[in-house]
Amino acid sequence: FMSIESQLGVELEKPTCNLCDSSQSIALLSGTDVRRRGPGRFTVVRCIECGLVYTSPRPTPEAILAYYPEDYAPHGVRAPDLAEGLYYRYFRLLGLSPGARVLDVGCGGGSYLRFLESRGYQVAGTEVDAALVEKLVHAGLEVRQGSLPEIPFPDQSFDAVTLWWVLEHAHDPLAALENARRVLRPGGMLVVSLQSF
Repeated sequence: FMSIESQLGVELEKPTCNLCDSSQSIALLSGTDVRRRGPGRFTVVRCIECGLVYTSPRPTPEAILAYYPEDYAPHGVRAPDLAEGLYYRYFRLLGLSPGARVLDVGCGGGSYLRFLESRGYQVAGTEVDAALVEKLVHAGLEVRQGSLPEIPFPDQSFDAVTLWWVLEHAHDPLAALENARRVLRPGGMLVVSLQSF
């Protein structure tokens, strides 16, 4: 990564391609944060070598936290919305037996962890927001602070790993997927859902 100047007070970095490490890309489109109205303008680029599409420049891992303020909806403790209800149903199709150990990466406010617990699963979660993690741990959930590559879960310790609307937020999606594979037991399941706009 190469750090570059800040944009409206947000420290940015220009990453290489996460898939092939090329620094050659072409711009596809540019835009602003229309949902939260965070500062800056961002460009989506396509790697010339392998075709992977990613944002560059982008906020650094430390700076990105400003785009997830305290009132960020997925971090709230609330009833599941329609989309969440759908992926709760999808999870039941996996056929995991109660008692299976499930890791929810980017667990937000913990509603999905509570849902899984109510169905008899052993659950753990990860979340980057330290204050949110503290609240969830205080509420009795096993949640660790950081991104999946940063957390030393033991190898082969989960029967399923879920990344619901998380991978597109990861600074290093390949490392997230590699670590998900590392913590899965043989025959374990990885569930990934990405947002579409």
